[in-house]
Amino acid sequence: MATIRDIAEMAQVSTATVSRILNNDETLITSPETKKNVLAAAKKLNYVKKRKAAAGSAYKICILQWFSASKEAEDNYYYLIRNGIEDYCEKKGINVLRAYKSDMGYTEVLKDADGIICIGKFSKKEIKNLKEINSEWRGWRGKNGSVIRKKNYLIKDWK
Repeated sequence: MATIRDIAEMAQVSTATVSRILNNDETLITSPETKKNVLAAAKKLNYVKKRKAAAGSAYKICILQWFSASKEAEDNYYYLIRNGIEDYCEKKGINVLRAYKSDMGYTEVLKDADGIICIGKFSKKEIKNLKEINSEWRGWRGKNGSVIRKKNYLIKDWK
């Protein structure tokens, strides 16, 4: 498993800089190129941010991305959306699973989730297919993505 130190070595920056970039520290002043290099190194090393265990969490959601992990590394927009959702879930004690549509067998990850947050360009047919994985899921499409939630459980009021 990759560490912040590994990313720092690859991107040729300090571990503090890596940590602040990965945690979206708004007070950090650094060049866009440095941020891009750090995020690219994190993706190349398959870095997974350590999350505090959500002991007794009532929910387990999966963030399903239309982009592949490598494409996400090239497009900071989708990375920031996913990271913002993960940060929110961590604060609320919600367990998060992550899957990319391009991954082989990604639907197996979805089977254990109470709900899915889809980021990217999913068609109505794809959303229908996702809902068939678990008959308790209910879904709707938003302007910037789709949310599928388990019947009778509200994971987040997105308004």
